[in-house]
Amino acid sequence: MGSILREMIEIFSKISLVVILSGIIGAERYLRHKGAGLRTHILIGVGSTLLVLTSYYVSDIHRYINLGDPTRIIAAIVTGIGFLCAGTIIRSGDNVTGLTTSASLWVVACIGIAVGAGYWTAALISTFIVFWILYGLRSVEKKLETLLLIAPLYWHHFCSHTENHLENSNQVPVYQYFHGATCF
Repeated sequence: MGSILREMIEIFSKISLVVILSGIIGAERYLRHKGAGLRTHILIGVGSTLLVLTSYYVSDIHRYINLGDPTRIIAAIVTGIGFLCAGTIIRSGDNVTGLTTSASLWVVACIGIAVGAGYWTAALISTFIVFWILYGLRSVEKKLETLLLIAPLYWHHFCSHTENHLENSNQVPVYQYFHGATCF
């Protein structure tokens, strides 16, 4: 009876941990109004953990019979999640959406694999790094977008000034010389 209770506590601990870890990432996606949000990320994490636990269980109960590599189920998770992630990527003209959601789903599956395998430290560290990437780097992206909006204005000013300065000379503007581009 003691070993069954111990096993149930271990399984419950692993499933609970992956719910929390994948929920952190899923909450960020939910708050950004993405199609794959809180519940989707949690379900993928729990499913991955369950498949790893099942893989270990099958390997353990058949340890005296050589059934092959128990990590084959884990490898199948990677393939299956790739198929699911591909469905989140949408292309409309030149715009592609869903790449970050796809990547976050894939990472949540990996976190589930780590939790199922008992590699909790890697799962915890990965969760917080992924959350920082999804949430924390948004401000960096906003700054880059602002820079990209402002840069053409400066470039236009530079071109106007350079063209006026070089009007009566045979010099080529430095940017055009190195990059073969012309001012607009």
